Amino acid sequence: MKKPTYESARALVCRASGPLASHLDPFIVSLIEQQYRASVIYIKARHGLALDRWLAKRRVVSADLGEAQIERYQNRCRRRHRRIRIATRQIERKTVTQLLEFLRARGVCPAAHVATTAADDLVAHFERHLQDQQGLAGTTIERYSWVARQFLHIALAAAQSIYACCAPAMRSLS
Repeated sequence: MKKPTYESARALVCRASGPLASHLDPFIVSLIEQQYRASVIYIKARHGLALDRWLAKRRVVSADLGEAQIERYQNRCRRRHRRIRIATRQIERKTVTQLLEFLRARGVCPAAHVATTAADDLVAHFERHLQDQQGLAGTTIERYSWVARQFLHIALAAAQSIYACCAPAMRSLS
């Protein structure tokens, strides 16, 4: 294959025929305007085209695109059940999320419905601390955040079960 160019990335997304077909070229143009490298844009174009084909196969319209479809897309199996490398999966996830944000900014997809818990807010604060104060790399922050999130969910479940057991006794004391 020849070295990827901006033109080859735009030509690639012109093959799209699904619900994202009219939006992929403007997405690529926006990446060019943001001065992404041609090789990076080409990879993002491939991921965008793959998502477009997957959505078309499942008859999902762009107005219904959201986190649930992205999650299902990420959990799909490849042909012949070949595994997708972790690095490829991470790049794909970032690209698809970036594309979804682009579509939301243009009013193509509905805005995300965010329902956060106290644990989610605490983990987000922890992530900002790790980045701003500790200067850790993104992958390290992801790993630490995952551990913190798991801990908080286990601790919350334990606290709820203790409360459920003790609440009747505490009520009888009052």
